[in-house]
Amino acid sequence: MKTTTHASSRRVLRWIFRRGNHLITCQLTKAMSSGRYILSLVPHWDRAQGDSETFDSGLGALHRHAVIARSLRDSGWKVVAYTGPSPFTPDYESVLVNRAA
Repeated sequence: MKTTTHASSRRVLRWIFRRGNHLITCQLTKAMSSGRYILSLVPHWDRAQGDSETFDSGLGALHRHAVIARSLRDSGWKVVAYTGPSPFTPDYESVLVNRAA
């Protein structure tokens, strides 16, 4: 699964975790058309293995993010970035295109 943030959605938060040489992104976006929240978890070493969940409530989505983040930290993952574009995040290329426009 490729995760890209479009104008039809807005990023609420993005955390990047690291364990050894592996990175994984846990990102929450809000779909502007439906008002629903999409929580995605994308391993950088195989973005096709990413997964997402959809929530009607921002509170429910934030709670699920907290559960996932806690599980990752308990498994030895460390938060290395909270927000902002990075060459290691799934939608970095679209951020660069938008800035150049």
